[in-house]
Amino acid sequence: MRELVIKFSTEGERFREIDESKSYFFSEAEKAINLLEKRLKNEGREAEKRFGFYMDGEYLLDSIIAINKNKKADQIEEHIVKAFTSTDQWTKEVAEEQVRKLKNYVQNEREAFLNEEFRAFAYLIRDVFEKKVDFLFSLKQTQALFQEVYAKIANGFFSQLEDIVFSILDSYECVVDFNDLLKGTYEETQLNKEKWFSNEHHFSQFVRFVSANYFSISHARLDVLMSNNQLYQSFQDYLFEVKAENDFFKSWDTNLNLKKEFERKWIELQFEGLTINEEFVETGIIESILVGFFREELKKGDLTEEERRFCEGAARIEKRF
Repeated sequence: MRELVIKFSTEGERFREIDESKSYFFSEAEKAINLLEKRLKNEGREAEKRFGFYMDGEYLLDSIIAINKNKKADQIEEHIVKAFTSTDQWTKEVAEEQVRKLKNYVQNEREAFLNEEFRAFAYLIRDVFEKKVDFLFSLKQTQALFQEVYAKIANGFFSQLEDIVFSILDSYECVVDFNDLLKGTYEETQLNKEKWFSNEHHFSQFVRFVSANYFSISHARLDVLMSNNQLYQSFQDYLFEVKAENDFFKSWDTNLNLKKEFERKWIELQFEGLTINEEFVETGIIESILVGFFREELKKGDLTEEERRFCEGAARIEKRF
């Protein structure tokens, strides 16, 4: 989860400088308030804007920034520090610890955002993930994803930025589906995802997967490569010309299950950080799994002679007399 989040309220007057649907980064929220203050003062107006503040996923503050004609508005950091140190709900020690944590997070964010390319990446990945899957990576996780991909791009980062972020979204959806994280209610699925991605080992796997997925061919190519593969065509002949006479539905299920095995193998290899090209899909995934299938078939004791010869040929087993 993101360390610091500012959410502006939809109540009261709406302003073009502020998007109430967005989970703002801290410095981004301060910039929006500064732009709003500048415009309203030029217009001779005053206004208030309510916001909520979250730290480490915990809702800590509901407050209002006041913009007056004759007084500069508090910076959000200053405003939150005042609220933390004046509350009677915390001891002095707890308030001081929360302030220290806040200032440390703010400093880390400001330093990270000095990199223009990272800042653009962080904003876009936030926008895409928040709207499409309602999930936010922490600043540290966002930096890890950025560094993994950025290090492997020679030039033209900004021209590839949108493709990179949507590839990360594709990786995220693959991983969520692969690990069955969408079971249960909305709250349960959010907790499933937070637990999985907050695990350091799991997130390291995800980072490798993201890089491998971005530089690999698309998963959508699997169907085409399957249908054009000679061994897969033999597999289809075996199922639907040789075996289907006895049990068509079993052959149909076998076909579907083998395709799932191809997909699973592809994802497992990307978790290891392997970049997948067409040649590897054909030999390392499709043919490797199919040869294994035919070898397992040969272990069955009820094969007809025709079925056995077919499997021996497909599994590339030489029969010696």
